[in-house]
Amino acid sequence: VKAALPQLDTRVTIVGHIQRGGSPTASDRLLASQLGIAAVEGLMNGMKNVMAGIVDRKLMYTPFDDTIHKRKVINQSFMRMVEILSV
Repeated sequence: VKAALPQLDTRVTIVGHIQRGGSPTASDRLLASQLGIAAVEGLMNGMKNVMAGIVDRKLMYTPFDDTIHKRKVINQSFMRMVEILSV
C-alpha cells in the first residue's frame, strides 16, 4: 500500500491489539465515571445484587438474577458477518 499510495500516511496495525484495549475515548471515560458514581450511590442507598447500566439513555439498576436467567436472541446476520470477517 505504501508503495502504491506514497502520498498517504500508512501504518501497520494489528487488530488484536486494538481489540485488547486501545486508548479510551472521552465518551468511554464519561461512561465509566457515570457508572462508577451510580455503583457507589447504589451501595450507599442499600442496593445489593444489582448492576448499574445505561438503558435507553437512562441510568438503570438491573438485578443480577435478571441478567443470569434472561436469554437474548442473537442476530444471525451479525453472526454471519463475524464468521466472514474472522477469516
